[in-house]
This record gives sequence, structure tokens and C-alpha cells, in this order.
Amino acid sequence: MKKVDIDFQWVCDKKTYFKKIEREKMYAIFNGFVIGYGGVPGNNEISKKMIEIIPVVDKIIINQDFNETQDIPMFSYEIDGTLNVLKIRRLHNIVWSVLNGYCVE
Repeated sequence: MKKVDIDFQWVCDKKTYFKKIEREKMYAIFNGFVIGYGGVPGNNEISKKMIEIIPVVDKIIINQDFNETQDIPMFSYEIDGTLNVLKIRRLHNIVWSVLNGYCVE
């Protein structure tokens, strides 16, 4: 796991915001979902993906303005200079609640 905080960027109402997220705390949240809800086959696939991404991610970018217009919202993330996208269906309310919870000053 990288030892530096995650760069976090979000866009809301056409404004771009930046902050740092403590990697270990973010990992603990999603790992808790995996442990707590992981007993059902096919359940928590997004949280499982998040605990793969969080240890190595450099930057997470959420464009809330863009997501409002999409059937399947997404976020971008950067690992060692490579930009990736993870689409997450809206029915994953808990995951989106956590991610959007970071989108505050």
C-alpha cells in the first residue's frame, strides 16, 4: 500500500475542488463492506474492486455534474500516470454515498 494520501478531485456546479484523502481510512471503509456483506456470492463486487484500487491509486476524480446526466455514473482514477474509469450503477447507494461524502469542502 502506498504511504501517501490520495489526491481527490471533484466537480460540482462547474467548480473544481481538491483535497487529500487518508488512504488507510478509505480502505478500511470499503474493506468493512467486503467483510460485512461479502458472504453472498456476487455481492459487494464494487467494494472488492475499491480495495484493489485504493492501495495503489494516486488520484480519484468524480465529476458530479457529468454523473447527473448519465444512466451509469462513474469516476476516474489515476495509477502511476494511467487514467482509468470505474462505472458504478446507481443501485450501489452505499458506495455512492461514501464517494459523494468525500465531495465536500
